[in-house]
Amino acid sequence: MKTIRMEKNDWLLRVIFDLPDERVNKLSTAVMSELAQVVTELSKETQYEVVSFESAKKDIFIAGADIEELRDINDLATAREKGQVGQMLFTRIAALPQTTVAIIDGACVGGGCELALACDYRIATDNPKTTIGLPEVRLGIIPGWGEHNAYQD
Repeated sequence: MKTIRMEKNDWLLRVIFDLPDERVNKLSTAVMSELAQVVTELSKETQYEVVSFESAKKDIFIAGADIEELRDINDLATAREKGQVGQMLFTRIAALPQTTVAIIDGACVGGGCELALACDYRIATDNPKTTIGLPEVRLGIIPGWGEHNAYQD
C-alpha cells in the first residue's frame, strides 16, 4: 500500500501523506515502514534544500498511531520495540541534511504532532480545524515517539 508520495520542485521536495481509503492519515506499522524508506532516500538526497511533510487529506495532517494496532500490544517487549522504532525514525527525520518543515492544516495529534516536532519548522494554517496536541494521554498512553536520544538509558 502506497501512502506517501514525493513531489520534487526546484529546491523543495514535498513528502505528502495520503492513506488510501481512509479519512485520516494514521501512522500504522506499514506507514512507519514506508516513511522509514522515504527518510532513507531523503538522507541521500543532495539536490533539495527543503523537505516539507504535508497531507493530501482535508482538515487533517496526521492523526497519530493506529489505535487498533495499539490495542493489539499485550506485552512489554512489543511495546518497547514499537516505541523504539518510532523514536529512531523521528530522530532520523530530525537529523536530515535538508531543512524540514511540517505543513499543518487540520488535526496534527499524537504521532503526527511528534513527527512535526522532529522537523526544523512547523507552519500551521488558521483553519478552525487545525489543532496540535497529544490527546493519547487521555487514553493513559504517554507520548513516546519523541527524539530517540532523549530516551536512552
